[in-house]
Amino acid sequence: MKPRSGYANTPFGDVHYQILGEGEPLLLLHRSPRSSRDWFRLMPILAQHYQVIAMDTLGFGQSDPLPEDVTMEMLAASVDCLLESLDVSRANVFGIHTGNKIAAALAHQFPDRVEKVILCGMIHSIIDDKSQRNTAIKDIVDLYFLPDQGSEDGSHLLRRWAVAFSELSRSWWNTPTLSKGHITEDDLEHFRLEVVDSLQAYHSKRSIYQANFDYDFGAAIREISAPTLILELCVPEEEHLGRNGNHLLTVMQNAQLSVMEEADGDVVIFRADEVADMICTFL
Repeated sequence: MKPRSGYANTPFGDVHYQILGEGEPLLLLHRSPRSSRDWFRLMPILAQHYQVIAMDTLGFGQSDPLPEDVTMEMLAASVDCLLESLDVSRANVFGIHTGNKIAAALAHQFPDRVEKVILCGMIHSIIDDKSQRNTAIKDIVDLYFLPDQGSEDGSHLLRRWAVAFSELSRSWWNTPTLSKGHITEDDLEHFRLEVVDSLQAYHSKRSIYQANFDYDFGAAIREISAPTLILELCVPEEEHLGRNGNHLLTVMQNAQLSVMEEADGDVVIFRADEVADMICTFL
């Protein structure tokens, strides 16, 4: 079954979306620098139970560019406009990484729009203390903040271009996966879509991560009244940050926790069945 797609006009720009399935609405909010293509494995599974709405955040995929001085609050408002245009009065919401910030902002600002919300992310992504979270993600995104100016010959632009090429190379030739001994068509399709998304997001990466740095995720989640699932993704490389899921249960109004071990953001691709089961069980 092929999703139907369209565009919703919002005050912040046109938002591209895909819809698959019937039933209770379930909105998927992707990580950066991805798009609704990131759900190509998960969406058909969930569509057996829900009307799945996968949107491209402004600045990504086929949506319009990011607004100037974008904030997570703006992006949440664009999501509210999208749901309004689709005559969806209330929806369940799943957000991963950047998507979990937009989901939190949506549930905070537009509580009547959100039925239940799932905030999914690796340890660094769900730290509620703003300064600690920014420190944790700084090394991950530092390369996106190379100076815009600094050389008359344009070499500063070439440095940014080289970073983009390096990122594309890692996506195209993903050594850990390609050397595992068994490659599937889905593996290669994932890498192809990741490359396309990265190219389309070239001008948006710095702005979306600046909005992430500026957003007070911790303050927002404390105000969320909707039933919430924290889905914490854990890898050994981040254990030094300290797992944060159990702490979030103590500061949120109506939350529960699930944990996936040996899991990074690619769980939505390579462990889509498990993620779908967790989503369906919670909802």
